Amino acid sequence: ESRGLGDVYKRQVSLSSWRISQGMAVTAAQVSNDRRRRALLELRAGLFVRTAGINKTDTIEPYHDRVREVAVTSLGEEREQILHLSLAQELDNHAASESDSIYALAHHYYHAHSDKHAERGYACNSIAAERAAQNYAFEQSYRYSEQALQIAEQNAISPDVRFYVQLSNSAAHCGHMDSASEAIDLSLIHISEPTR
Repeated sequence: ESRGLGDVYKRQVSLSSWRISQGMAVTAAQVSNDRRRRALLELRAGLFVRTAGINKTDTIEPYHDRVREVAVTSLGEEREQILHLSLAQELDNHAASESDSIYALAHHYYHAHSDKHAERGYACNSIAAERAAQNYAFEQSYRYSEQALQIAEQNAISPDVRFYVQLSNSAAHCGHMDSASEAIDLSLIHISEPTR
């Protein structure tokens, strides 16, 4: 029983590319609080995770990238999407005020592939792209913009002119001139469309 519990917890923590609180990981993994300590001890003893303490508010993360990779590849695609969605929702509920949480939200909503949460996924990726560009992290900005565009195209969401300008700027800064040009063309189309 403990082994299965630790595996669920390990996989949930492994999906997060950021440090998250143990409380969020427990809730997202649907592990009860009374079992959390046993699972945590098992994972720490096996060098699967490192923590900043044993309280729910302390952070937890995979010990290294190889642990993360192995844990994630052992999930099926559907299970991985479910876990990404549960992490995104936990972050939305508890960490939305933290400035860097937008990147984790964007990551998890994108990988959740949830039609039901497409608007939120699009919004988080758009905001993450903007924030990354403000910090001169243009590769990240471009990646989040591309993810937002993919969500928009798959879910009939219409990006505005501002989004296409952001995408074009990030693409140009990264040397993706074809993408930059295409984004400018799309922004011009949106400018010339009559407002409804």
